[in-house]
Amino acid sequence: MQFGPDELDDPMVALPNLKQTRTVSEYHKSSIKQAFLVDDSEMNLISLFLAGLREDLREKVKLDKPMRMVASYRSAHARELIVITGKRLSKFQSYEAKNPLHCILQSAKPWPLSQPIRKAIHTSFSEEVDSNTSRGV
Repeated sequence: MQFGPDELDDPMVALPNLKQTRTVSEYHKSSIKQAFLVDDSEMNLISLFLAGLREDLREKVKLDKPMRMVASYRSAHARELIVITGKRLSKFQSYEAKNPLHCILQSAKPWPLSQPIRKAIHTSFSEEVDSNTSRGV
């Protein structure tokens, strides 16, 4: 038999224990759901939101000193996008290192080539290299 609310159902317990495990958007949705059930000041809610962010994001968002919940979410979301973009860029740079032809085409620009022309040249060279490789040339 249980008397009173379960700790897991109590938003006053759940909100401080909420941690970001996936994206900032998903974490924000969860924290807002809990925040609606708690009668607390916006500054306290911001503090709880920041405390649950991943550490790498938390420190950067704190530098922005958000005064509104929406500002803290936007800052965290923007910082997360920067991290994701950085990871994608490092993968692309890894691709360039493995494909020197791509680097040559990107760095050697003796003529003002438009992007579609540059892409067509890259495609034709890539197809030629693939064809020669498959024939053993």
